[in-house]
Amino acid sequence: MRKINVNRITKAGGIFTFWVADWFAKLNHKMGGDLEKIQVLGKYFIEVWRASGMDLKNVRFLWASDIIQQRAERYWPRVLDIATKNTLARIVKCSQIMGRKEQDTLSASQIVYPCMQCSDIIELQADMCQLGMDQRKVNVLALEYFDAIGKTPKPVIVSHHILLGLQQDPTSDEPTKMSKSNPDAAIFMEDEAEDVARKIKKAYCPEKIVKLNPILEYVKYIIFGTFDEMVVERKEANGGNKTYTKYEDLEADYVSGALHPGDLKPAVIKYINDILKPVREHFKNDEYAKGLLQKVIKFREEEKEKKEKEQKKKGPKKEEGKKQQKAKEAEKVEEEKKVEPKKDETKVETGEKKERKVEITVPVPELAVPPKSFGGRTRIRFLMERHEEFVDKVIYVAGWCRTLRFTKNVAFAELSDGSGPQSIQVVVDTTIPNYVEFEKLRAGSSVGFKGKIVKSIGSKQLIEMQVKNEPEHLVKIYGDCPADQYPLAKKEHSNEFLREIAHLRPRTHLIGAVTRIRNALIMATHMFFQGKGMLYIHTPIITASDCEGAGEMFQVTTLLSQAKNKPDKIPTSPESKEVNYQEDFFKKEAFLSVSGQLEVETFACSMCDVYTFGPTFRAEKSNTQRHLAEFWMIEPELAFADVHDLSDMAEEYLKYCVAYVMKNNADDLKYFDEKAEKGLIDRLRNILDNTFARLTYTQAVELLMQHVKEGKAKFENEVSWGIDLFFEHEKYLTGQVFKKPLILRDYPKDIKAFYMKVNEDNKTVRGIDVLVPKIGEIIGGSQREERLDVLDRRIGEMKLDKENYSWYRDLRRYGSVPHSGFGVGFERLIMLVTGVDNIRDVIPFPRSLGHAEF
Repeated sequence: MRKINVNRITKAGGIFTFWVADWFAKLNHKMGGDLEKIQVLGKYFIEVWRASGMDLKNVRFLWASDIIQQRAERYWPRVLDIATKNTLARIVKCSQIMGRKEQDTLSASQIVYPCMQCSDIIELQADMCQLGMDQRKVNVLALEYFDAIGKTPKPVIVSHHILLGLQQDPTSDEPTKMSKSNPDAAIFMEDEAEDVARKIKKAYCPEKIVKLNPILEYVKYIIFGTFDEMVVERKEANGGNKTYTKYEDLEADYVSGALHPGDLKPAVIKYINDILKPVREHFKNDEYAKGLLQKVIKFREEEKEKKEKEQKKKGPKKEEGKKQQKAKEAEKVEEEKKVEPKKDETKVETGEKKERKVEITVPVPELAVPPKSFGGRTRIRFLMERHEEFVDKVIYVAGWCRTLRFTKNVAFAELSDGSGPQSIQVVVDTTIPNYVEFEKLRAGSSVGFKGKIVKSIGSKQLIEMQVKNEPEHLVKIYGDCPADQYPLAKKEHSNEFLREIAHLRPRTHLIGAVTRIRNALIMATHMFFQGKGMLYIHTPIITASDCEGAGEMFQVTTLLSQAKNKPDKIPTSPESKEVNYQEDFFKKEAFLSVSGQLEVETFACSMCDVYTFGPTFRAEKSNTQRHLAEFWMIEPELAFADVHDLSDMAEEYLKYCVAYVMKNNADDLKYFDEKAEKGLIDRLRNILDNTFARLTYTQAVELLMQHVKEGKAKFENEVSWGIDLFFEHEKYLTGQVFKKPLILRDYPKDIKAFYMKVNEDNKTVRGIDVLVPKIGEIIGGSQREERLDVLDRRIGEMKLDKENYSWYRDLRRYGSVPHSGFGVGFERLIMLVTGVDNIRDVIPFPRSLGHAEF
């Protein structure tokens, strides 16, 4: 119903806003008031609508919890105004919108609920409110409020029909609604074909009766809302097959007896299953959707079990016999026997009152591949994903030939355009007009083909293109490629060799897939932070401040060029004989920035929630496969947030990025799972499915030392309190101990930056590191030091020039606020998602010690 109504509205030119009412579900005690479960359900419904064929081009999803918090200053005063302009009795009349009755006992939250829903209509500036009939009372309340405040124009109220439950009481005139507590009363979107058949066969469908007939409702609102016609297949003895193009004709036949329920029900089963087929496939094949469904099923089972337990408690109160009493006493004894987990079970106290579960709250979109590019060529990825639609059609594709093979009658070209991991086989007939020129081409040549798409007889591909000597067909040669000079062969090359030809390596499977995932993670990053209402800030690349205090920075100067590289010509100070930077371009020492954090903090202290995403530089003379001199950093900053809020966002961001790539780059991930890291997809699923473990640095060190002492672990680098944990320690904690991501916090201040907030013990700071299996540290951040005196002391301890940070210190002098932020090395994030183990293979043109080619 929802898909049908939304598509009608958007087709007519409307823009449909889904108000994902997570807070409202909590107010109404849905899922036991567990907001995290409610938000999982919200994301599940979005996937259902997407898979069912809802046209999302003019649809946007807004989460109530996010928008209300962002607009709190105007939202809550309006809610209070609505409440003051209405009596309690008037609000209680709206209880139907929550599935309640006026005589029900309502909680205080359920009194607030209608006032908030009334406010939503104004907040969203809705021209039309499209809701179910059960919501009409609050819509009337909104119209009354519009009159009370003199607001015009009023929104148009469109109330859609609420489907009957499949099981009706024939002795009652009151309709029975669909109910989640009775699974056979409704069709669920994830129902299998046999479930649909069973439910429809059992459904109430009295012969010749229309009133309270749920099967006829399904035909009227669902089937005719989706299809232009409905075919009812019948035996010849029953009148033979009949096609209906209007519901009214079908209803007339049903009332007259010309159409029997025994013939109607099988047709309804067929059409409902046709509607549900793409939904089933989506939840089986899409990893993100599959994970959501598993969680939803688990929630349902938990709810069912909870209700059964409550039902038992409400049963007749009988005195417990001796057997029951003994069982209870035994249970109590067992409870008292419970002791703390043994050391080798590796359960560590986190220091927090309860486990913090973090779920993705920003919708993860599936971005459709545009079918055509500029110039009219069809993208090969779109062609391969929608191959059935193109069979027997003539289209134009263009790209680079990975391989070319010539036979007596035809030539075979494997064509790739980089849009996806797939290539298409083109079979070229030798009779085409320019075959002589085409025959001279070799692998690497750029060619355009226009031909007919046919089903392939080969086992390696589903379809292929045939180019023949026909009017519409053509072969357009863009550029040849000399075989004796082209460095890329059909065989796989080593990554070291590919780095030497970085300008050509994007044509390989590996770098092509890395590039697509790099692009996907860029999109995911912006979508996540924008979905959180955060502002994107451009921070400077040239700086006079050393954010890390490490001193490993590239210097920016014009003095060398001015002196024409003659050291004796570089201006110096007469007193100290040191370089006189007053003569330099910026009148002071300047460097390429190692981080945009300090600058983005200035905006957090005025705009609240912000982030920067840009290139950074570090002159660290390290030549390992985990270091670059030029790399990209993602650095969000949150005002009025502590280290725990920061940890929550870091976990959610990481999960969002993984979910986005799993949804939009599934084929690329399969390639990496085969070629780069066996089990990659399972490792990524582990990140999505698990709550990240959390403990302090001190607890982690004690745990490592304990395992060394017990002989469970052996490290090259000794573990002791105060060290900066090595990769082997991080890998052991995430891969062997917890077997999932881990967030460490409260590090020794001597190994962390000056800006991190000092804890009460004056030994540790509120820094965090997010560690993941195989990669180690992926995110580093902290709650910032907002106390000016403490910040000054830390600057002094790090032997930094206070004057260089005068502007940074001003943030503490003028309206200081607690704030927190983290940094993500973007290339390490790509390594995490692809399984590629050398950082130089996940950036287009790697810059490292001794390498600045291209």
